[in-house]
Amino acid sequence: NRLYDDSVFYAVAHSEKIVVRTSSFDSYWSAKCWLRKNGATGVIEYQPLKRWLNSDYVEIYLSRINVQRLP
Repeated sequence: NRLYDDSVFYAVAHSEKIVVRTSSFDSYWSAKCWLRKNGATGVIEYQPLKRWLNSDYVEIYLSRINVQRLP
């Protein structure tokens, strides 16, 4: 009984760049720790997110660039 599907862990492990947007730096470190523990090897970038009503929000964007090689 897991919170996330296998496709989430696959995406985390194969992302070249991960952007974590959050309203608190502590939340960034928590997210980064979780990502690393679950297979992230790419760059993890922090971006501040405006805080609303003293609540912590976290948005995580995963990206991978597939560049086809020329023959």
